[in-house]
Amino acid sequence: MNKSILTWIILPVLFVAGEIKAQKTTDLYMPLEIKRAYANETRNVNGTPGKNYFQNRTDYSIRAEFFPETKILTGTETITYKNSSKDSLARLRFNLYQNLYKKGAARDADTKPENIHDGVEILNMKVNGSPIDLKFLQFYSTIMVVTVPGKLAPGSETIIEIGWKQKMPETLARRQGTYDKTNFFIAYWYPKICVFDDIDGWNSVGHQGNAEFYGDFGNFDVQITVPGGYTIWSSGALLNAEEIFTDKYLGRIKKASVSDSVIHIINEKDRIENQITKPGAKHIWKYKTENQTDFAFGVSNQYFWDATSVQVGNSRIPINSAYSITSKTFSKVAEVSRRSVESFTKNAPGIPLSGQTGQRIRGRTERHGVPWNHQPGRLQQSRGNDHGNLTRNRSCLLPI
Repeated sequence: MNKSILTWIILPVLFVAGEIKAQKTTDLYMPLEIKRAYANETRNVNGTPGKNYFQNRTDYSIRAEFFPETKILTGTETITYKNSSKDSLARLRFNLYQNLYKKGAARDADTKPENIHDGVEILNMKVNGSPIDLKFLQFYSTIMVVTVPGKLAPGSETIIEIGWKQKMPETLARRQGTYDKTNFFIAYWYPKICVFDDIDGWNSVGHQGNAEFYGDFGNFDVQITVPGGYTIWSSGALLNAEEIFTDKYLGRIKKASVSDSVIHIINEKDRIENQITKPGAKHIWKYKTENQTDFAFGVSNQYFWDATSVQVGNSRIPINSAYSITSKTFSKVAEVSRRSVESFTKNAPGIPLSGQTGQRIRGRTERHGVPWNHQPGRLQQSRGNDHGNLTRNRSCLLPI
């Protein structure tokens, strides 16, 4: 290529680059919903919240029972919904995530035939004490639309009561489901209000499997009933350990809560002896957690359990790890997690963490309070990534 041709190629490139550099943010293409947010002063061009910015809040009080033999989960929930927007809401929208496996539902990937079911069954519903006629509920994809009596006024609090029943997946299904017959990871399991925000209004695009999640912050008061002999690991702090565990295991739990060393709370011998929980056909596990966007839990009568803790400021942060006998590397996770949480809480900006439970299940995700994965070759990297994402998302890693 001769010099004159090369000059003609370079000069237009430099000219275009100079034009781009001179542009202002306000000159760039901007979606209509973003322009509307700026005009409504809920967002500022520099990325900060505007004077009219809002976040709605959703608090959940849930009572549920899980039946391992049938994979059926039944529940009732009372939701306190705070409408902080300036809009009057004539409808509420919920995500029924297990409808991903309803017959005929659109999915991003195939699932095994045994996971397909008839969908989430809504048994009853009230809004501010007024019964909702279930025949007027509208459904599409995983979304349920509810027309409310009157409207939800700006600044109001609304009480929603829902009873429901659903079947959890029979096998591994999108980072949840049944693992090894009596081991389960229960996620996306309760009717959850969609987010109403200043950009899109209702975020009510149905879930098709290959996506992350968006939820309001809120408090969770959760009670889960399972058969005796099963152990639960969950988002939230366990409030009634004394009602469930025998003295031997209560002692180990308390020792781990003040120890920098890893304590083996449940090992292979303990599972064989099967004297971990107090006698009883069923146990009710009671949890609470604050300012979270979701709640999940694992259930098993086979998994082992390691625990430790880490000193952060004036508090000790509990660290828990649950895994199967076939997990060759997961016995190291409690210590790796302890170091990871210590590093993030001391060195990373954000909110200090208050506890963490890791469960070894195939797949991987950073779920609030219960990050889990199946990547034995990337143990330190995946644990650090899980904890880092949870820290970044302002999500507490909570003890059981």
